[in-house]
Amino acid sequence: MSGMKDLGDLLCKLNPYGRRYGLDEMPAKWTGDMDIYVGYPNPANPAGNDLSQVELEVDTKYPADWDFKNAKHRVNTAVRIKYRYPVYHLQDVLPNPQQPPGGTNLPNPEHLPANAKPIYWIEDYLLIGFEGAGGG
Repeated sequence: MSGMKDLGDLLCKLNPYGRRYGLDEMPAKWTGDMDIYVGYPNPANPAGNDLSQVELEVDTKYPADWDFKNAKHRVNTAVRIKYRYPVYHLQDVLPNPQQPPGGTNLPNPEHLPANAKPIYWIEDYLLIGFEGAGGG
């Protein structure tokens, strides 16, 4: 596996909003994985994805200090990438809808039931800062 693919996989796994379920509202909901191909009208068919559907902004004149873990970090280039993630009714994506969620009865994003359709999508942004002196 390439280092760049590993970086992308790591960022997706660190997303605090994906693969979560909430029982505090009824019906309970589950959020799926990040999708950066926001310009593609049919997210159920990933074969149509390509980089032309990724919305991003790059700012190279962005000298700033970001505070992270009580230390300042110099960022000269920042990238803002739009992404979305699906929200499902939890019962629609459980392997065994008759059992309560938990243990082995949790959604598997690689093997969602064929009839599982998102009830809506949430859009948000990933902001990445490139630390350093700006290449100079």
